[in-house]
Amino acid sequence: NCIETLRAIKEFGVSTQVVMISARPTAHRVEAAKEGGAAGFLVKPISQKRIGDAIRACLRRADSIAGDVELF
Repeated sequence: NCIETLRAIKEFGVSTQVVMISARPTAHRVEAAKEGGAAGFLVKPISQKRIGDAIRACLRRADSIAGDVELF
């Protein structure tokens, strides 16, 4: 599932920022995403503005982090 994938990405040591997207944002899922290291959590349906805001936030964080950060 997506939470396990997020944890695997972080455990592998990849410095990618991950924004989770869900149509069912239960408190458990949001908390698991935070604990797993997600950079953000968006709820469907998502506007282009919200996606753009999330990407800009990731880019700002990437600028403040030492080392390479991959955004995908």
